[in-house]
Amino acid sequence: MSLLASLLAHGTSPALTWYDADGRLELSGKVLANHVAKVANYLSDEVGLEPGAPVLLDLPLHWKTLTWALGALVAGGRIHDAGETGADVVVTNRPEAHAGASAAEVIALNLDSFAFAWDGDLPQGVADGSADVMGQPDSLVLAEDTDNVERARGTLVIAEPSLLFRPTVAEATRALLAACAGGASLVVVGEGDPERIAAAQRARIL
Repeated sequence: MSLLASLLAHGTSPALTWYDADGRLELSGKVLANHVAKVANYLSDEVGLEPGAPVLLDLPLHWKTLTWALGALVAGGRIHDAGETGADVVVTNRPEAHAGASAAEVIALNLDSFAFAWDGDLPQGVADGSADVMGQPDSLVLAEDTDNVERARGTLVIAEPSLLFRPTVAEATRALLAACAGGASLVVVGEGDPERIAAAQRARIL
């Protein structure tokens, strides 16, 4: 089953729950599939992402980071390691560090969970990932690159509700892919109030 089909099979049940200093945000399978499809459509149609093209996520761990990681994989992109050079697309919350520095397409992403656009002015040539993605179709326009998604997941399958405590973006991405493949929900605890994080870890809120 494809990634998007697996997410849609969750329906209104939670697929991803995110904890940080601002609290808790739950994304159902249907909502997460919607976000992933919009990102994939944007990267394919607006950015012109080619199969196998490297995508650098210069972003901290966040639920939005994970939707962009999954969307890039669905669109056929290869998630770039931070130490690599030559990314075709850079998605970042610090666009001033990348504007004009290379030939890469630079996309700014506001990591406020409820933001629909970048807050303030953007450097010339930098796209607003939050605003531009909003206008994309809710369903995938092109075929999902299932082989690319499977390569990113590897053989890992998570079939039980699971909690990740401060993982790396790469770890959280692979775990989310594995949870989708296994029909399970995933809780990711990011940076935030230590007491809140400790309570979530002790309670294993799944």
